[in-house]
Amino acid sequence: KVAIPSEFLEIQHVLGTFVEELGGSPSFPSGDVKLQRKLRLQELQALTEFGYAMLTVEGLGRLQQCRPVIMMLNNGKHFLENPGTQTLECCCGFTMHADRPGAELALQEGPELLVAAFEAAKQSGQLRSFFTQAFDRHSNPCLEGRVSDIQDFLETTHIGGLLSHG
Repeated sequence: KVAIPSEFLEIQHVLGTFVEELGGSPSFPSGDVKLQRKLRLQELQALTEFGYAMLTVEGLGRLQQCRPVIMMLNNGKHFLENPGTQTLECCCGFTMHADRPGAELALQEGPELLVAAFEAAKQSGQLRSFFTQAFDRHSNPCLEGRVSDIQDFLETTHIGGLLSHG
């Protein structure tokens, strides 16, 4: 089990204040939404908005910790031939299409983009919008799809300018 950094725990804590509004956690009988394994598309779509967002935050937090190994193992090939993608699935619960454009960038910047988007949403008073729009369980659930959802949120809400460039 990979511990996630404190900034991701903060996002999960704030997300917890929207638990009822985002459908709760009926897929997790204990009520404790934790990443156990990579879920398939149908399993992800069956989750509530809350469950999907919690798992995405945890997965991106784990990616920040596991990224050096994943990047070292990533050979840019299809997942069946890519130990980097297989490690990503085990560590973070995501797959990626390393042979497609955008995967490398999502791997390199996804966790930090999530944290920056959360901070921008917090500063602009748009946390509710952040949690309802930046995590789409009906879109492409691979790493690059999830990171794209966060980027789309920043673009549609026009708060991307609040991101610190340092």
